[in-house]
Formats: sequence, structure tokens, C-alpha cells
Amino acid sequence: MYTGYGCTCNRGAAGAIVGCILLLMIAAGSPVFASVEPGDETDAASDTWYHDLCPHWSRPYVLTLWEEGVTNGYVFPIMGPGWDWTYGYDFQPDDPMTRGQVLLMMSRVFNLDPINEVPSPWPDLPPTFSLYGLPAYAEIRAAVESWEIAEPGASLSPMNSLTRVYTVELILAALGLDAYPATLPDAKVDALLAPFDDRAEIAPADRPAIAAAVELGLLIGYEDDTLRIYESLTRAEGATILYRCCLMVVDPAHGRFHPDGDGHRESLPIGAQGLRNASNARWQVQIEDADGHAVRGLPTASGTPGDPHAVTWDGCDDAGDPVDSGRYFVGGWVEDRRGNRSDAVRVPVALVRRSLDAKVEPERGSRSTPRTIGATVRGSPSGVRVQTDDETVRALEREAPAPAWEETTWSLETTPETLGLDAGTHTLTVVADFGPVDRRASITLEVEADDDDPPDPGDPGDGEDGDDDGDDGEEDPGEAALYTSLVR
Repeated sequence: MYTGYGCTCNRGAAGAIVGCILLLMIAAGSPVFASVEPGDETDAASDTWYHDLCPHWSRPYVLTLWEEGVTNGYVFPIMGPGWDWTYGYDFQPDDPMTRGQVLLMMSRVFNLDPINEVPSPWPDLPPTFSLYGLPAYAEIRAAVESWEIAEPGASLSPMNSLTRVYTVELILAALGLDAYPATLPDAKVDALLAPFDDRAEIAPADRPAIAAAVELGLLIGYEDDTLRIYESLTRAEGATILYRCCLMVVDPAHGRFHPDGDGHRESLPIGAQGLRNASNARWQVQIEDADGHAVRGLPTASGTPGDPHAVTWDGCDDAGDPVDSGRYFVGGWVEDRRGNRSDAVRVPVALVRRSLDAKVEPERGSRSTPRTIGATVRGSPSGVRVQTDDETVRALEREAPAPAWEETTWSLETTPETLGLDAGTHTLTVVADFGPVDRRASITLEVEADDDDPPDPGDPGDGEDGDDDGDDGEEDPGEAALYTSLVR
């Protein structure tokens, strides 16, 4: 007889008696698993511990979810002391998990408010839809609407078995990372999937999402170096994925920040939320670089991440030194009171120290000499321009796109004449626009007069008096005396 979730289970002789009774129930046309009638939600939410997880490899993961009221089991009758009938629960861990079951669990894990509106936008999710003999429509609808899983009128297939690829798509959507796979270059996708022997079986349309799941720590593969993304997940595997990926969520306030001294998004606030809190004991937020190396461990805290905890990353490593611009990942872990540790799904962020360097080549030449104005920019500006003293503006063109943390090259082919510059020395300003802020750099052009340039009006020679002696028209007394003696 079951005595607690410590797994003191005795289903021996009593089990034989129950087995005979169940055979009679089957013969009479009654189901083996008794359903809890609608309205008995309180009983279902407080399921006794599952008999068939004593023991089972998924026990510690399901146990945590069970303690938080996330899971449901299948009800069956048990002969109690004094031949009194009571109910027990099985989890059936090795049975396939359905889409509806995982949506129901995720709705509870993420604390979504049920949506009980009618009619249903989805033909195979009627308002009377139930699981485990209990109403499930409102909770599943909350998940579908919150994460935009299906368009109205489409099929949800809530009774279909659950695959790993479908689970990945659900969790990425729930964590707000569903757009991330599309940002991965093909070469990165290939590299992330290279360790798995069944990578060739992954459909092209699914490869980015599966690669992203591997990079973010959502999928780790089986011991035989396979992913098996199209195989059905068992109920134990589905519950374990939720435990590992959803017990702690890190939530960076921005996808990009700029610790470069201009006062705009200088640091990155990071929220740490325990989606379920009763079992959590310690947690830590961690920063890793693109290669998975630890960069910063923000202090370990006692208590639950679900409390209002937040940490801030200033763009420095554990030694206090500024790290380079690049892609980083915010992750972390939460440890329950039994010592079980769950890693958060890593969230990508960009650290970008915005900068601008500019130059002109050649620096010296005539008004018609072609010049190349170039700029090297970090930070994905909306545009780069050059402007003269009289506010003549010309846009530079970007040579090739690149991630925000990498430098891009911008250039403009022009002449001083096109820019309206006369002979002389001119200082031009190159500006990179970053929305609320910009970066500026100065360049200097030496403009010489062209040979065929007309002289300035009233300038008959090199000297202002036209006599080419540089005396500005003032009479030299010695020169006047010499002229007089020659005349004589």
C-alpha cells in the first residue's frame, strides 16, 4: 500500500485483489482508469504521488513538477484499509505524451491565466475538451493564444503524439526566442548539428530551430549522438524537458547594450524568474561567450528566483576588465532543496561598443582629383554621412552587412568640386547615426587649384599690386632712386 512519495509502495496481495476487481470492471464494460468528474479539479490538482514512478529515472523531475501542481495523473481505484475504496494515481511515464498534455503543463508552468471564451477558434479544441477527465480547454487556449501557436481555423491536433521538434518550437515561442533561429547563418547551423549522427534526417525547414535549441542548451541529444527529433516523446521525457528548461528563466531587459560611455544602455539589467518557486533554494545568473566559456558569474543568491530578483551586467568579466564586443549568452541555474540543479535556457544578447573611424584618400589634390572618404563603424548605424562646413551632406554606402558587434566599412567616391569645396584646407565631419546617439569623426582635405582654374577677379598676378614683387604696391625708396638715375 502506498504511504508517501518516498516510494514505500506495496501493491502485492492487495494488488492481486484489485486486479481481480479490475477484470470484473472490464468485463462489465467499465474503464480501467476511473475518470474524475468535472468539478473535482481540487482533487486532481492534489494528486497523490504516482505509484508507477517508484522507481523511475524521471522521478526527481516529475516530483518537482508534481509538487507545484503542474502534472496530472491517471486515476485508478485502490482498496484501502478496512476494504474501503480510494483512488490512486499513475503517471504512465513511458506512454507517449500528446500535444494537448504538454500545452496544459506549459500553461501551468508559465502561470498563464486561463481563457474560457467561446466559441473556440480551433475546430479540434472545443470548449468541452478535457484531459485526464478534467476540463482543459481554457488552459490550453491560453497557451495557444499567448504563443501564437496556430491561426484561427487551423488544426491543433491536441491528441497527436508529441515530437522533440514540436516541443522545441513550443519552448522557443514561450521564451520569446522563436525569431532567433532565423538569425543563424547556414555555416553556424551546420556546425551546431555536426556532432549528431542523424543530422541528415533533419528537414531543411527544421534545421535552424534545432540548431538554435542545441546552442541555447535546450537539446543535448542522446548517448548515441543522435537527436531523434521526429520520434515521439514519452510523458517522462516531456516532463523532464520542461523541468530542465523552464524552471528558471533569465530575462535580459534588452537584446543589445552599449557599455561605451555615452550614457545610452550602458548596462544590462537581467531578471531571474523561477517559474515555479516552492522547491527552489539557490540560483545564479551566468554570462558565457559565443564558445560557451564562462565570462561572468553574477553572485549566487539564496531564496527563489521568483521573488523580485534582478542583477545587472556592466560588460566586464569576473576580473572587472571590459570584454570585447560580441555575442554573449545569458544563462544560469537554479537548485532545488534536494540539490537537483536545472539550467536555464541561454538567451543571446549583443554587447556592442559603438565606434567610428574615418579617413580620406588621397588627402591632397586638386578640386577634380577623385577622393575616397571611408569609415569603419561598429554598431550597425542607420546611416553614415559626411558633411561640410556649409552643411553639404553626402551619404556613404555600406560595402557589406555584418552583425552589430563586428566592424562594417562604408565609403563614398567623390571630388572636392562635387562637395562644393574651393582651393584651400577643409575640415569635414563624418557622422554615424545610432538613433538616440551618434559618433563623429573629422577628416581634413587639402584642395589645390586646378591649372585651368580662372584667377580670382582683381588678381592680375601673384602679388596683390600686380607687379609680382610681393610688396603689395608700396614704393621702395631705393627702387625709386635707381629709376631716377637711369633716366638721367
